Amino acid sequence: MTANPGVYCFEDFSTTPVGTAQVHWCSNLTNLGASSVVVEPNGLAGHWAALNGFATTPTQLNGPLQRDFTLSYDMVAVRKYTWGAKGMTFNLSKGVEGSGTDALFSVKLRPGFDGKDGFR
Repeated sequence: MTANPGVYCFEDFSTTPVGTAQVHWCSNLTNLGASSVVVEPNGLAGHWAALNGFATTPTQLNGPLQRDFTLSYDMVAVRKYTWGAKGMTFNLSKGVEGSGTDALFSVKLRPGFDGKDGFR
């Protein structure tokens, strides 16, 4: 990918070896026995971050985002997602959560199950 001055942050995990933690990301354990590593799933091109029970934060974001920006990402869920399983929550915040000075944008994504729609 060529450098684009309009892109603030880009990550495709291509520089991270499969089976290791994501480079330039910090993961906090939220579920005992969970792991967060880079994988190459069957049928998908490239490297992907497999997040399972982790809060994962990019470490390469330095400074505030522009006032108007576009955020895009790809997410894949396992087949036969089961009822009651947790979804993925994406948080974008300013300040420390719960400090009284934080601003938070939060989106939760969960695939459907048993022929039912998921939600976002």
